[in-house]
Amino acid sequence: MANRQGLMKRLLMILAAAGMAYTSAHSGIGDWKNYTAMNSLMGVASSHDSVWAATSGGAFLYILHDSAFVRFTNSEGLTTNALTAIAIDRAGSIWFGQSDGSIDVFTPAAGRWRYIRDIAVSDKSQKSITSFFLAGDSMYIATSFGVSLFSISRFEFIDTYGNFGTSMPPPVLSVVRFKDRVYAATANGIAVSKASAVNLAAPDSWYTYQLPGVISTLTIFNGQVLGGGDGGLFTFDGASWLPIAAVSQPVALRGQSDALLYFTRYHYLYSYALSGAVQQIGSLVPSSVTSGTVAAGIPVFGTDSLGLAQWKAAAGAWVTSAPNGPASNSFASIAVGSDGAIWAASGGLGGGNGSGFYSFNGSSWSNYSTSTLPGLRNNDCYAIAMGPNNSKWVSTWGGGLVLLNEANRLVRIFDDVSPGLVGVNDNVHFVVPSVVAVARDGNIWVSIFRSANLSKVVWKMNPDSTWVAFPAAQGDYNRMLGLTIDRNDTKWFINQLSGFQPDGRRIVYLNEKLAVAGTSDGWGSLTVADGVTSTGVSCVVEDREGQLWLGTSVGITVISDPLRPLAQNSISKIFLGAVRDQTINCIAVDALNNKWIGTSRGVFLLSPDGTSLLDQYTVANSNGKLVDDNIISIAFDTKKGVAYFGTSKGLSSVGITTIAPAPDYSGMSAAPNPFHPAEQPYVMLQGLADGTTIKIITISGKLVKQFAAQGGGRAFWDGKTEMGEPVASGIYIAVAYSDNGSKIGTTKVAVIRR
Repeated sequence: MANRQGLMKRLLMILAAAGMAYTSAHSGIGDWKNYTAMNSLMGVASSHDSVWAATSGGAFLYILHDSAFVRFTNSEGLTTNALTAIAIDRAGSIWFGQSDGSIDVFTPAAGRWRYIRDIAVSDKSQKSITSFFLAGDSMYIATSFGVSLFSISRFEFIDTYGNFGTSMPPPVLSVVRFKDRVYAATANGIAVSKASAVNLAAPDSWYTYQLPGVISTLTIFNGQVLGGGDGGLFTFDGASWLPIAAVSQPVALRGQSDALLYFTRYHYLYSYALSGAVQQIGSLVPSSVTSGTVAAGIPVFGTDSLGLAQWKAAAGAWVTSAPNGPASNSFASIAVGSDGAIWAASGGLGGGNGSGFYSFNGSSWSNYSTSTLPGLRNNDCYAIAMGPNNSKWVSTWGGGLVLLNEANRLVRIFDDVSPGLVGVNDNVHFVVPSVVAVARDGNIWVSIFRSANLSKVVWKMNPDSTWVAFPAAQGDYNRMLGLTIDRNDTKWFINQLSGFQPDGRRIVYLNEKLAVAGTSDGWGSLTVADGVTSTGVSCVVEDREGQLWLGTSVGITVISDPLRPLAQNSISKIFLGAVRDQTINCIAVDALNNKWIGTSRGVFLLSPDGTSLLDQYTVANSNGKLVDDNIISIAFDTKKGVAYFGTSKGLSSVGITTIAPAPDYSGMSAAPNPFHPAEQPYVMLQGLADGTTIKIITISGKLVKQFAAQGGGRAFWDGKTEMGEPVASGIYIAVAYSDNGSKIGTTKVAVIRR
């Protein structure tokens, strides 16, 4: 056992070193990180006393003796995170199959990744990898269109078998090879290669057997080929499939040891012994079992929602474990607190598919759901926003508005009882609050989607916690799903969110204080006739110059004068080709007034006026680091300089150059320090105030270079003089001062040339 533990410690050190090397190659601005849920397992495989798991959010290694996890996502080397199959070859390399047909092979001992793209780039319409089977130097790969044979030593495909005598190649669910014959479980029966067959690509090289229902899993146990499916457990005698009387109900095979075969029947787990005895293992499994393996003699099973599961006989219970992470991969809405913590809502627009909400404090995730937060009515939490004093406001689909305080404790849920929010016509208790907004006076504003009482459509909560309701001007003004409050205190409402378009007949706004042009009783509206690109609005943001940017279903509308939205030239459209006519899911504004546009084609970074494309982030141009191209939410950590991109496949973050300017230079610093120009492109000066000028001088006071800070609280020096010549090794002083000279700061930079 000590030797085995030592082996795993060395493996962890190799994995950590590989991860460090991988990260350092992309260090500094542009560093990517991904955050995914790894509780839904597609397959497991064992190595020594450890379990490797393929999940819908990437892969992980679990070490049994110390319950340690090592995570892998596309930011650590995977092609995608949507894994569907896993296997380990004789050299200890891990094979990951994916839904798009990609196969990644990771060798832990060397920290090396190799990639097989043939299936992914093929013209097949369905490419998912469903299972692997290792036979000597060959890896049999079951796919949505057949079986492919791959030579491990030559690292190339040998052949593909898809025609089993059927008109169309059926999806193969499981494959094994036994005594020189190949067995493929398909949706159309079990195909078995003929003993004398030489060319398995020929239809006449196969027999096809029809059994009751579909056989979904195959294995070799006790010198026999067994299949489990709708009709129970079957064994092949060389000519026909025979039912095993002891297991006649629907089953799926879930791993084995030398002496026991494990299978699930409904929501229970059983073992099948060499003697033919069947025994139930433990009680009802708390989550559906998807796979299983035996590591160091311990049966471990993968589940579809709780990670790994082990039966602990002493405790008389199933024990589940998964890497710490969010409850799901859906990040429909994200926000960053004043303490830097990330908060996210899972979704659930329309009801029934949410997973609550979650937060990440930089080291661990906390998940909030009906099972962990008493009082929460449902898990359909579709939006989240930060409020005063780092409070959190969670909008649910039908369960009211949830308020958490700075300590992340539930304060209360605002619903039809208090303060009297009104639900939909057919159920006034079913309250759907919009995304909330905070006014400059600290008041909380929220609208109620499809409120049955038109006199109580928009609500304001004062700092003393009293509520005031405002009536809608017209009957269709109760279809709003969120709002933004501009510097004039005008409330601009959105009427659709990603994947949900309830009403797009007009853009609605309200100002109960000021007489905004075009309003009546405080309410106003815009239509396509007024010049907007579309009345289907998914987001409204106010930029640093007071202009409003509206993301719509066919591009971006800008309102330059929100007090006079109908004035000539107040409404304009962004005609930049990158975003023109695109469905805009979200928009965020950084410290330099640049616009970050979230679409189904990735993130587009536009100049402040929207006329230039500054950058673009996609899965392809980030070398697979962005978790998905369909961006549905964006938020910034303005203190650390990090952009977060929410998708339905997880959360991605990337370091950016802009941060919120500091009020002074008390926190001014340089990184990296010492600075090696041959290895690093620049040294970053951070903690700068707005409108900063930088002077680089020698210790003796000689000016080396002077330049304006690039903005957003940071400046970058490339280690060169005003004339573009590299400076010599030594200590340099960076002097920062504001435009009016009222603020000044300094920091030292060590330059080392090798």
